Amino acid sequence: MRWPRVIAAAVLLITTTACSRPSGLFSEANARAHVGMLAGTIGSRAVGTSANARAREYIVDQLKQAGFEVRVQEADARRPELGTTARVANIIATLAGSRREAIGVIAHYGPYDLSRRKPGGAWDPVAELLGERVSDPEWVRLASPVQHAAAATAPILLIHGTGDQVVSWRESQRMNDALVTAGRTDILIDMAPVTYVDSATIGCLMDLYRQISSAGGHLKLSGVQKRVETMLTMTGAHNFLQLHPDQASAIRSFEG
Repeated sequence: MRWPRVIAAAVLLITTTACSRPSGLFSEANARAHVGMLAGTIGSRAVGTSANARAREYIVDQLKQAGFEVRVQEADARRPELGTTARVANIIATLAGSRREAIGVIAHYGPYDLSRRKPGGAWDPVAELLGERVSDPEWVRLASPVQHAAAATAPILLIHGTGDQVVSWRESQRMNDALVTAGRTDILIDMAPVTYVDSATIGCLMDLYRQISSAGGHLKLSGVQKRVETMLTMTGAHNFLQLHPDQASAIRSFEG
């Protein structure tokens, strides 16, 4: 079976998100429960707010219940050119044992082309990761995920937002482009949360459709609400974009 990348569409941008997994490794009900807690019950959670701390505590607790060893890595993320500093907390979870195959790859606001890094502030996470070899251009190139898109075999989850002041959302776009170029071109966009689209958004979808189609892939939409479907129909976009009632039926359509 070909595993499609599933994309969650937000009102302001399109960002890569959840991927289907084989039975027994992924629970849609559990995923929806977690999303409901984080996005609904807790809601907006800007860095430094009590809601942000509550979300972090929830995630840590859920990981511990699942048997993970969890630690929280805290650091100051600074952007001197913008005059901003944020105290960030990265949740790191490890599970005893090993599996050779990758179940999935999840990348949250990540830098994928390290050669484009712009050091600044007291903390340089890329330099911390690469150590002394951060000054070696070839090593930096080889350490960049965009260089290894062709080796991807598991579902990939890319999450990013245009409000990120530390890592540009264009990094996720570059990773997406690298995956498409490498032939990882089956993409599903979950439109369930979207209640309205304008002509610019439809234009983005059509640009993505042309990019994916030219690479021999498929672009499909799931959970399209009636108002959004009307807009797609009025513009003729529905003649190119395959619509499915839900994620499950859309994912099944990739089989074979």
